[in-house]
Amino acid sequence: MLLLLAASLIWAFSFGLIKTRLVDFDPRAVACVRLALAAALFAPWLPRLRGAGPRGRYAALGAVQFGLMYVLYIASYAHLPAYAVALFTVFTPLYVVLIDDALTRRYAPRHLAAAALAVAGGALVAWRGLPPGAAWRGILLLQGANLCFAGGQLIYRRWRLAPSGARAGEAGNLAWMYLGAMTLAGLAAAAGGGL
Repeated sequence: MLLLLAASLIWAFSFGLIKTRLVDFDPRAVACVRLALAAALFAPWLPRLRGAGPRGRYAALGAVQFGLMYVLYIASYAHLPAYAVALFTVFTPLYVVLIDDALTRRYAPRHLAAAALAVAGGALVAWRGLPPGAAWRGILLLQGANLCFAGGQLIYRRWRLAPSGARAGEAGNLAWMYLGAMTLAGLAAAAGGGL
């Protein structure tokens, strides 16, 4: 519980730090540096995942779940106030429920109700009008990021629970995921262009 609290506090401060210190930089470059640090941390576990198939699979998942997600997430700060970025990330639980229901072809009303409750605050703010300085482009970028993360979470869980799932452990899987994420963000930064 202490680690969860520490992670939550660090994450809470990141909204303001990104908006005040990093918004003038290319979001793809910021995402690449952030993901390169994570990839370096997990690098000792890279060799543990055997076979090109699982490595490529986890790298591709990481490219979407972390790489594309961070590029879109950080780009949204150019169009939204920091508190709006924090507020509109609450749609992620709704996406998790909807994607999970679609993947499993079942409908879980209780899960949907819980997720809907989590997004009620965001919906109320959107209904009253966008916050000053906010643009729909930022909201769309952020929702793209939320979808990447939600879908990635569910796919990762399915892969880990499958009988044929790679058994390299969480660190080995994350090592390949962060490598894929860093690669995607690096290629996006090198390509340039606007978001």
